Amino acid sequence: MKQPLPLIAQMVHIHGPMKGEIQEFDRREIHIGRHPSCDLRFPKDLSVISRKHAVVVREVNRYKIIDTSANGTFVNGSRISETWLKSGDVIFFTPYGPQVSFFIREGETICVPLEIQYGPFLKSFAELPIVIGTRADCDLVLNHVSLSDRHAQIFFSQGAYMVKDLTGSNQIKINNHQITSPSPLHPGDRLFLTASGPAFEFMQGGSMAEITLEKNATIVFTDIVSSTRIIEHLGDKEARSIFQKHDQIIRDQLDKFGGYELQNLGDGFMLSFDTASSALRCAACIQKAMTEKLSTMSIRIGIHTGEVIIREGNQPFGQAVVKSARIVNQCNGGQILLSDVTRQLCCGANFTLKPKGEFALKGFDEPLALYELMWKGE
Repeated sequence: MKQPLPLIAQMVHIHGPMKGEIQEFDRREIHIGRHPSCDLRFPKDLSVISRKHAVVVREVNRYKIIDTSANGTFVNGSRISETWLKSGDVIFFTPYGPQVSFFIREGETICVPLEIQYGPFLKSFAELPIVIGTRADCDLVLNHVSLSDRHAQIFFSQGAYMVKDLTGSNQIKINNHQITSPSPLHPGDRLFLTASGPAFEFMQGGSMAEITLEKNATIVFTDIVSSTRIIEHLGDKEARSIFQKHDQIIRDQLDKFGGYELQNLGDGFMLSFDTASSALRCAACIQKAMTEKLSTMSIRIGIHTGEVIIREGNQPFGQAVVKSARIVNQCNGGQILLSDVTRQLCCGANFTLKPKGEFALKGFDEPLALYELMWKGE
Protein backbone atom coordinates (compact mmCIF):
# COMPACT_ATOMS: atom_id res chain seq x y z
CA MET A 1 0.00 0.00 0.00
CA LYS A 2 1.34 3.40 -0.99
CA GLN A 3 2.24 5.78 1.81
CA PRO A 4 1.25 9.47 1.44
CA LEU A 5 4.17 11.76 0.57
CA PRO A 6 4.48 15.32 1.94
CA LEU A 7 3.07 16.91 -1.23
CA ILE A 8 2.25 20.53 -2.04
CA ALA A 9 -0.32 21.51 -4.67
CA GLN A 10 0.74 24.72 -6.40
CA MET A 11 -1.57 27.01 -8.39
CA VAL A 12 0.09 29.64 -10.62
CA HIS A 13 -2.44 32.25 -11.77
CA ILE A 14 -1.83 32.93 -15.49
CA HIS A 15 -5.04 34.78 -16.38
CA GLY A 16 -7.64 36.70 -14.38
CA PRO A 17 -7.75 39.09 -11.42
CA MET A 18 -5.01 37.22 -9.53
CA LYS A 19 -2.59 36.92 -12.48
CA GLY A 20 1.00 36.51 -11.33
CA GLU A 21 0.13 35.14 -7.89
CA ILE A 22 1.32 31.72 -6.75
CA GLN A 23 -0.67 29.83 -4.13
CA GLU A 24 0.38 26.61 -2.43
CA PHE A 25 -1.79 24.16 -0.52
CA ASP A 26 -0.78 21.23 1.65
CA ARG A 27 -4.27 20.06 2.57
CA ARG A 28 -6.40 17.14 1.39
CA GLU A 29 -9.18 19.29 -0.09
CA ILE A 30 -8.77 22.65 -1.85
CA HIS A 31 -12.10 24.45 -2.25
CA ILE A 32 -12.27 27.00 -5.08
CA GLY A 33 -14.85 29.75 -5.63
CA ARG A 34 -16.14 33.11 -4.36
CA HIS A 35 -17.47 31.87 -1.01
CA PRO A 36 -15.56 33.25 2.03
CA SER A 37 -14.77 29.69 3.16
CA CYS A 38 -12.95 28.77 -0.07
CA ASP A 39 -9.21 28.13 0.05
CA LEU A 40 -8.64 29.63 -3.41
CA ARG A 41 -11.02 32.57 -3.24
CA PHE A 42 -11.83 34.78 -6.21
CA PRO A 43 -13.26 38.32 -5.81
CA LYS A 44 -16.92 38.22 -4.80
CA ASP A 45 -17.92 40.47 -7.72
CA LEU A 46 -16.51 38.00 -10.29
CA SER A 47 -19.96 36.57 -10.94
CA VAL A 48 -18.95 34.10 -13.68
CA ILE A 49 -17.31 32.09 -10.89
CA SER A 50 -19.70 30.12 -8.71
CA ARG A 51 -19.58 30.65 -4.96
CA LYS A 52 -18.37 27.06 -4.70
CA HIS A 53 -16.95 26.41 -8.16
CA ALA A 54 -14.69 23.36 -7.84
CA VAL A 55 -12.76 21.25 -5.38
CA VAL A 56 -9.35 19.61 -5.76
CA VAL A 57 -9.09 16.44 -3.70
CA ARG A 58 -5.91 14.58 -2.84
CA GLU A 59 -6.16 10.79 -2.87
CA VAL A 60 -2.91 9.28 -1.53
CA ASN A 61 -0.33 10.84 -3.91
CA ARG A 62 -2.65 12.00 -6.71
CA TYR A 63 -4.96 14.98 -7.12
CA LYS A 64 -8.43 14.99 -8.65
CA ILE A 65 -10.50 18.06 -9.59
CA ILE A 66 -14.30 17.94 -9.30
CA ASP A 67 -16.53 20.58 -10.92
CA THR A 68 -19.37 21.95 -8.74
CA SER A 69 -20.11 25.07 -10.79
CA ALA A 70 -22.83 26.47 -13.03
CA ASN A 71 -20.52 27.73 -15.80
CA GLY A 72 -18.06 24.87 -15.96
CA THR A 73 -14.48 23.91 -15.18
CA PHE A 74 -12.05 23.00 -17.96
CA VAL A 75 -8.69 21.20 -17.91
CA ASN A 76 -6.41 21.81 -20.89
CA GLY A 77 -9.40 23.15 -22.83
CA SER A 78 -11.80 20.24 -22.17
CA ARG A 79 -14.82 20.60 -19.90
CA ILE A 80 -14.79 18.11 -17.03
CA SER A 81 -17.09 16.83 -14.34
CA GLU A 82 -14.07 15.33 -12.59
CA THR A 83 -10.61 14.25 -13.71
CA TRP A 84 -7.13 13.47 -12.39
CA LEU A 85 -4.61 16.31 -12.49
CA LYS A 86 -0.92 16.19 -13.34
CA SER A 87 1.81 18.82 -13.11
CA GLY A 88 1.57 21.34 -15.93
CA ASP A 89 -2.18 21.04 -16.44
CA VAL A 90 -3.99 24.33 -17.11
CA ILE A 91 -7.32 24.75 -15.30
CA PHE A 92 -9.91 27.17 -16.76
CA PHE A 93 -12.65 28.35 -14.42
CA THR A 94 -15.38 28.92 -17.09
CA PRO A 95 -14.32 29.04 -20.77
CA TYR A 96 -13.02 32.63 -20.67
CA GLY A 97 -12.54 33.11 -16.92
CA PRO A 98 -9.48 32.86 -14.66
CA GLN A 99 -6.83 30.28 -15.49
CA VAL A 100 -4.19 28.59 -13.32
CA SER A 101 -1.33 26.23 -14.04
CA PHE A 102 -1.35 23.28 -11.66
CA PHE A 103 1.84 21.75 -10.27
CA ILE A 104 2.67 19.12 -7.64
CA ARG A 105 5.87 19.32 -5.62
CA GLU A 106 7.22 17.56 -2.57
CA GLY A 107 7.08 19.46 0.69
CA GLU A 108 9.36 18.90 3.63
CA THR A 109 9.06 18.84 7.39
CA ILE A 110 11.96 20.43 9.29
CA CYS A 111 12.69 19.88 12.96
CA VAL A 112 12.99 23.44 14.27
CA PRO A 113 11.23 24.81 17.37
CA LEU A 114 8.50 27.45 17.44
CA GLU A 115 6.63 28.83 20.45
CA ILE A 116 3.52 30.97 20.11
CA GLN A 117 1.92 32.83 23.04
CA TYR A 118 -1.68 33.80 22.40
CA GLY A 119 -3.70 35.25 25.27
CA PRO A 120 -3.06 33.06 28.32
CA PHE A 121 -1.94 30.08 26.24
CA LEU A 122 1.51 29.00 25.06
CA LYS A 123 1.82 26.39 22.34
CA SER A 124 5.08 24.75 21.32
CA PHE A 125 5.93 23.04 18.04
CA ALA A 126 8.90 20.82 17.33
CA GLU A 127 8.50 20.79 13.54
CA LEU A 128 7.59 23.19 10.77
CA PRO A 129 5.61 24.02 8.70
CA ILE A 130 2.46 24.79 10.71
CA VAL A 131 -0.84 26.31 9.59
CA ILE A 132 -2.71 28.98 11.59
CA GLY A 133 -6.45 29.52 11.14
CA THR A 134 -9.91 28.98 12.56
CA ARG A 135 -10.53 25.46 11.27
CA ALA A 136 -10.22 22.54 13.63
CA ASP A 137 -7.63 20.83 11.42
CA CYS A 138 -5.13 23.72 11.67
CA ASP A 139 -2.00 23.21 13.74
CA LEU A 140 -2.81 26.39 15.71
CA VAL A 141 -6.52 27.17 15.95
CA LEU A 142 -7.24 30.84 16.72
CA ASN A 143 -10.90 31.75 17.18
CA HIS A 144 -10.56 35.32 15.98
CA VAL A 145 -13.35 37.03 14.02
CA SER A 146 -10.99 38.41 11.37
CA LEU A 147 -9.17 35.20 10.48
CA SER A 148 -9.80 32.83 7.58
CA ASP A 149 -10.20 29.11 8.13
CA ARG A 150 -6.61 28.53 6.90
CA HIS A 151 -4.95 31.90 7.25
CA ALA A 152 -1.16 31.64 7.46
CA GLN A 153 1.67 29.16 7.27
CA ILE A 154 4.90 29.43 9.27
CA PHE A 155 7.80 27.44 7.81
CA PHE A 156 11.60 27.35 7.87
CA SER A 157 13.73 27.81 4.76
CA GLN A 158 17.36 28.74 4.08
CA GLY A 159 18.06 29.36 7.74
CA ALA A 160 15.11 31.67 8.39
CA TYR A 161 11.59 31.49 9.79
CA MET A 162 9.14 32.43 7.04
CA VAL A 163 5.46 33.34 6.87
CA LYS A 164 3.12 32.76 3.93
CA ASP A 165 -0.33 34.29 3.43
CA LEU A 166 -2.90 31.56 2.68
CA THR A 167 -5.93 33.86 2.43
CA GLY A 168 -5.63 34.68 -1.25
CA SER A 169 -6.30 38.35 -0.44
CA ASN A 170 -2.94 39.57 0.96
CA GLN A 171 -4.18 40.22 4.49
CA ILE A 172 -0.89 39.62 6.32
CA LYS A 173 1.55 42.43 7.12
CA ILE A 174 5.03 42.56 8.63
CA ASN A 175 5.77 45.89 10.33
CA ASN A 176 2.71 47.36 8.54
CA HIS A 177 4.01 46.32 5.11
CA GLN A 178 1.75 43.97 3.16
CA ILE A 179 3.41 40.73 2.08
CA THR A 180 2.62 39.33 -1.38
CA SER A 181 4.97 36.33 -1.23
CA PRO A 182 6.56 34.20 1.52
CA SER A 183 8.58 36.57 3.71
CA PRO A 184 11.23 36.12 6.43
CA LEU A 185 10.61 36.94 10.10
CA HIS A 186 13.41 38.73 11.99
CA PRO A 187 13.68 39.33 15.75
CA GLY A 188 11.66 42.44 16.62
CA ASP A 189 9.34 42.13 13.62
CA ARG A 190 5.63 42.68 14.21
CA LEU A 191 3.45 40.21 12.38
CA PHE A 192 -0.16 41.31 11.71
CA LEU A 193 -2.37 38.45 10.54
CA THR A 194 -5.01 41.06 9.62
CA ALA A 195 -5.22 44.82 10.06
CA SER A 196 -7.44 44.25 13.10
CA GLY A 197 -5.29 41.48 14.58
CA PRO A 198 -4.25 39.19 15.96
CA ALA A 199 -0.69 40.53 15.98
CA PHE A 200 2.54 39.03 17.30
CA GLU A 201 6.11 40.11 17.97
CA PHE A 202 8.68 37.67 16.61
CA MET A 203 11.61 37.10 18.96
CA GLN A 204 15.00 35.45 18.91
CA GLY A 205 14.99 31.65 18.92
CA GLY A 206 11.63 31.16 17.22
CA SER A 207 9.16 32.65 19.70
CA MET A 208 6.08 34.72 18.95
CA ALA A 209 4.16 36.69 21.58
CA GLU A 210 0.79 38.33 21.06
CA ILE A 211 0.74 42.11 21.23
CA THR A 212 -2.25 44.25 22.21
CA LEU A 213 -3.69 46.39 19.44
CA GLU A 214 -5.50 49.68 19.76
CA LYS A 215 -7.59 50.82 16.82
CA ASN A 216 -10.59 52.90 15.89
CA ALA A 217 -13.67 50.93 14.99
CA THR A 218 -17.34 51.55 14.47
CA ILE A 219 -19.26 49.20 16.75
CA VAL A 220 -22.84 48.27 15.90
CA PHE A 221 -25.31 46.56 18.22
CA THR A 222 -28.57 45.12 16.88
CA ASP A 223 -31.43 44.01 19.11
CA ILE A 224 -34.70 42.19 18.44
CA VAL A 225 -37.61 44.06 20.01
CA SER A 226 -39.64 41.97 22.49
CA SER A 227 -37.68 38.80 21.72
CA THR A 228 -38.98 37.02 24.84
CA ARG A 229 -42.59 37.71 23.89
CA ILE A 230 -41.95 36.32 20.39
CA ILE A 231 -40.70 33.06 21.88
CA GLU A 232 -43.63 32.86 24.31
CA HIS A 233 -46.16 33.59 21.55
CA LEU A 234 -44.76 31.30 18.84
CA GLY A 235 -43.17 28.54 20.88
CA ASP A 236 -39.56 27.44 20.74
CA LYS A 237 -39.62 25.66 17.36
CA GLU A 238 -41.32 28.39 15.30
CA ALA A 239 -39.45 31.18 17.09
CA ARG A 240 -36.15 29.45 16.36
CA SER A 241 -37.04 29.38 12.65
CA ILE A 242 -37.66 33.13 12.41
CA PHE A 243 -34.64 33.92 14.59
CA GLN A 244 -32.54 31.97 12.07
CA LYS A 245 -34.03 34.03 9.22
CA HIS A 246 -33.14 37.19 11.18
CA ASP A 247 -29.56 35.95 11.65
CA GLN A 248 -29.19 35.21 7.93
CA ILE A 249 -30.50 38.64 6.91
CA ILE A 250 -27.90 40.35 9.09
CA ARG A 251 -25.06 38.08 7.96
CA ASP A 252 -25.92 38.61 4.28
CA GLN A 253 -25.69 42.39 4.69
CA LEU A 254 -22.57 42.11 6.85
CA ASP A 255 -20.84 40.16 4.10
CA LYS A 256 -21.95 42.73 1.51
CA PHE A 257 -20.48 45.69 3.42
CA GLY A 258 -17.30 44.03 4.72
CA GLY A 259 -18.16 44.08 8.41
CA TYR A 260 -17.18 41.62 11.14
CA GLU A 261 -19.47 39.51 13.29
CA LEU A 262 -18.05 39.82 16.79
CA GLN A 263 -20.76 38.04 18.74
CA ASN A 264 -24.21 36.54 18.27
CA LEU A 265 -26.07 37.67 21.38
CA GLY A 266 -29.09 35.42 20.82
CA ASP A 267 -31.50 38.29 20.28
CA GLY A 268 -29.09 40.47 18.33
CA PHE A 269 -25.51 40.93 17.20
CA MET A 270 -22.39 42.87 18.05
CA LEU A 271 -20.73 43.93 14.77
CA SER A 272 -17.65 45.93 13.83
CA PHE A 273 -16.75 48.02 10.77
CA ASP A 274 -13.54 49.67 9.65
CA THR A 275 -15.42 52.81 8.52
CA ALA A 276 -18.44 54.63 9.90
CA SER A 277 -20.04 55.04 6.46
CA SER A 278 -20.00 51.29 5.77
CA ALA A 279 -21.60 50.71 9.19
CA LEU A 280 -24.43 53.13 8.42
CA ARG A 281 -25.03 51.70 4.94
CA CYS A 282 -25.11 48.19 6.35
CA ALA A 283 -27.49 49.20 9.16
CA ALA A 284 -29.87 50.85 6.67
CA CYS A 285 -29.86 47.76 4.43
CA ILE A 286 -30.47 45.49 7.42
CA GLN A 287 -33.60 47.47 8.33
CA LYS A 288 -34.80 47.45 4.71
CA ALA A 289 -34.23 43.70 4.40
CA MET A 290 -36.05 43.07 7.68
CA THR A 291 -39.03 45.08 6.41
CA GLU A 292 -39.09 43.18 3.11
CA LYS A 293 -38.35 39.65 4.32
CA LEU A 294 -39.34 39.48 7.99
CA SER A 295 -41.88 42.22 8.66
CA THR A 296 -43.29 40.34 11.68
CA MET A 297 -40.07 41.09 13.58
CA SER A 298 -38.72 44.52 14.52
CA ILE A 299 -35.12 45.34 15.39
CA ARG A 300 -33.29 48.39 16.69
CA ILE A 301 -29.69 49.39 15.97
CA GLY A 302 -27.17 51.49 17.93
CA ILE A 303 -23.86 52.76 16.49
CA HIS A 304 -20.78 54.44 17.99
CA THR A 305 -17.19 54.94 16.85
CA GLY A 306 -14.14 55.06 19.07
CA GLU A 307 -10.87 53.49 20.09
CA VAL A 308 -11.03 49.86 21.11
CA ILE A 309 -8.48 47.45 22.50
CA ILE A 310 -8.31 43.98 20.97
CA ARG A 311 -7.75 41.72 23.97
CA GLU A 312 -6.54 38.14 23.72
CA GLY A 313 -7.06 38.32 19.98
CA ASN A 314 -10.74 37.83 20.51
CA GLN A 315 -13.12 40.76 20.89
CA PRO A 316 -12.81 44.54 21.22
CA PHE A 317 -12.97 46.11 24.64
CA GLY A 318 -13.43 49.71 25.73
CA GLN A 319 -15.83 52.61 26.09
CA ALA A 320 -16.77 52.52 22.40
CA VAL A 321 -18.24 49.05 22.85
CA VAL A 322 -20.14 50.01 26.00
CA LYS A 323 -21.49 53.24 24.48
CA SER A 324 -22.78 51.42 21.41
CA ALA A 325 -24.58 48.93 23.66
CA ARG A 326 -26.10 51.80 25.66
CA ILE A 327 -27.20 53.60 22.49
CA VAL A 328 -29.20 50.63 21.22
CA ASN A 329 -31.16 50.69 24.48
CA GLN A 330 -32.38 54.20 23.57
CA CYS A 331 -33.82 53.01 20.24
CA ASN A 332 -37.36 52.10 19.32
CA GLY A 333 -38.17 49.26 16.95
CA GLY A 334 -37.15 50.00 13.35
CA GLN A 335 -34.87 52.82 14.49
CA ILE A 336 -31.13 53.41 13.95
CA LEU A 337 -29.40 55.79 16.39
CA LEU A 338 -25.78 56.89 16.22
CA SER A 339 -23.47 59.11 18.24
CA ASP A 340 -22.24 62.54 17.19
CA VAL A 341 -18.72 61.11 16.81
CA THR A 342 -19.98 58.67 14.19
CA ARG A 343 -22.04 61.42 12.52
CA GLN A 344 -18.96 63.64 12.12
CA LEU A 345 -17.04 60.81 10.47
CA CYS A 346 -19.81 60.53 7.86
CA CYS A 347 -19.79 64.21 6.90
CA GLY A 348 -19.93 64.46 3.13
CA ALA A 349 -21.61 61.09 2.74
CA ASN A 350 -25.17 61.05 1.47
CA PHE A 351 -27.01 60.22 4.70
CA THR A 352 -30.14 61.83 6.13
CA LEU A 353 -29.58 62.29 9.87
CA LYS A 354 -32.08 63.77 12.31
CA PRO A 355 -30.90 65.16 15.69
CA LYS A 356 -32.66 63.45 18.60
CA GLY A 357 -31.17 65.45 21.49
CA GLU A 358 -28.89 64.47 24.35
CA PHE A 359 -29.31 61.25 26.30
CA ALA A 360 -27.96 60.17 29.68
CA LEU A 361 -26.31 56.78 29.23
CA LYS A 362 -25.89 54.40 32.13
CA GLY A 363 -22.35 54.49 33.50
CA PHE A 364 -21.33 57.76 31.80
CA ASP A 365 -21.29 61.17 33.47
CA GLU A 366 -21.73 63.28 30.34
CA PRO A 367 -24.88 63.04 28.20
CA LEU A 368 -24.42 61.93 24.61
CA ALA A 369 -25.93 63.64 21.55
CA LEU A 370 -27.66 61.08 19.33
CA TYR A 371 -28.83 61.22 15.73
CA GLU A 372 -31.32 59.06 13.86
CA LEU A 373 -30.44 57.61 10.47
CA MET A 374 -33.55 58.03 8.30
CA TRP A 375 -32.95 54.78 6.48
CA LYS A 376 -36.19 54.55 4.49
CA GLY A 377 -34.91 57.22 2.12
CA GLU A 378 -31.36 55.87 1.86
